[in-house]
Amino acid sequence: MTGVLDARRDSLPDPVRTLHRRILQHFADTGGPPAPDTVRTWSTRLDVDTRDALAQLVTADLVEAEPSAGRVHGAYPFVAQPRGHQVRIDGGPTAQAYCAIDALGVPAMLGRDVTITSPDPTPASRCASSSAAGGPAGSRPLRRPAFRPTTAPGRMIGKPRTYSAPR
Repeated sequence: MTGVLDARRDSLPDPVRTLHRRILQHFADTGGPPAPDTVRTWSTRLDVDTRDALAQLVTADLVEAEPSAGRVHGAYPFVAQPRGHQVRIDGGPTAQAYCAIDALGVPAMLGRDVTITSPDPTPASRCASSSAAGGPAGSRPLRRPAFRPTTAPGRMIGKPRTYSAPR
């Protein structure tokens, strides 16, 4: 997280921060948001009101949710509804990200390899990038990807393993 997000998160009570981590972990484990009943169960176990906790996370701009329904629509970088930025987590599910920049942060956040597929502004093509888990120890530095459209499926065009392929 950036310093701004760290400050927002750190200003919240510990049980709300724990709820936030559980929501993020659920997206990472399943590719989607937790069901409202799951969020309510977590909140009860953490001794916090679901509506209040989700409202605090929404106010801190850490999640997108309907607090009154206990429904989570997203927890940055993950989003429930596809926006075109898929994150295939190595050994796990495919999740959706709010944007390509959010998707690029997933390997560092999870400590796992991912393959990201995002729309290319060129009609009828998509960009994809694979990244090693970006933790401080043992990670490969990301180089600026060269996103150039191509009609050759799977053609390598940049680092780290970035390519365009027809839709």
